Amino acid sequence: MPLPIPGLRAGSQPHQAEFVLYDIPDDLATRFDCASRLTPGAPTKQPRAYGHHVGSTFRIAGARSDTSIALLWAKENGYWKIVSRYVAPKPDETPAAPAPPEPSVVRIRADFTLVNAAKDFVDAWLIRKNYDAAFRYLSTRSYACYDVVRGPDAPASTSPDDAGRKIRAGLERVGQWVGTDRNLEAIVEAADPLHPAIRLMDQPYSHMFSLTSFPTALGDAVECDARVRGAVPPDPLPLEYGEAFGMTFRLRTQSGDAPVLRLLWRKEGDAWRATSYDVELP
Repeated sequence: MPLPIPGLRAGSQPHQAEFVLYDIPDDLATRFDCASRLTPGAPTKQPRAYGHHVGSTFRIAGARSDTSIALLWAKENGYWKIVSRYVAPKPDETPAAPAPPEPSVVRIRADFTLVNAAKDFVDAWLIRKNYDAAFRYLSTRSYACYDVVRGPDAPASTSPDDAGRKIRAGLERVGQWVGTDRNLEAIVEAADPLHPAIRLMDQPYSHMFSLTSFPTALGDAVECDARVRGAVPPDPLPLEYGEAFGMTFRLRTQSGDAPVLRLLWRKEGDAWRATSYDVELP
């Protein structure tokens, strides 16, 4: 039976909306509220308790729209307030294509000079808060990625050096956001690589970040300057390896729903540098 929420009143509207209410346990609610999505750290265990959160779902139907909406409510100072919402995408009426077969993952032994560089990068950035040391792992070639991936509210760069300064400032903002946790495993977790031609490296930190070997042509296509030009990988893709390597991880949040950071690593002289990066939003 639906539970009444004080303060809501039925009124006339163009399209009738029916809704159902659910009593949501606290441990489940914290995975979906907006604050948890912005709170760093692994999800905390909570007892299964009820009475503090309610979920409502309803559908707005009409000639031009058919939208499902879910709201999460919490009681604050004696009033029920919306703390999170979700709008379901419209169903695709196109018949679904058969799912492609799962690609077999090719595993290779890691280059431990790359493993050590990648580990030191995230450790300097997120644990030691040595932002200059972390920034030195970024090649000047990566500066062009700033304007490729920046959000609509972020200012454009005025020069490559200005883009580098903005990237350095972004590293510091994220480092301060994650706090002073001394356990890297509580801050980052690995994310799976996407392309079937990528080879996965076996290495001791694979639970915190993945390292992969890219086909050289794919690495060339995801460099910052190539993305500015709108370059795409050749088809068919030449499967020649050994020059381009990937690193993929996400920052942990209480909801477990965080952007994925992807970096392309290459050797510049005798040193490993990240020459390109991308941010994949959830």
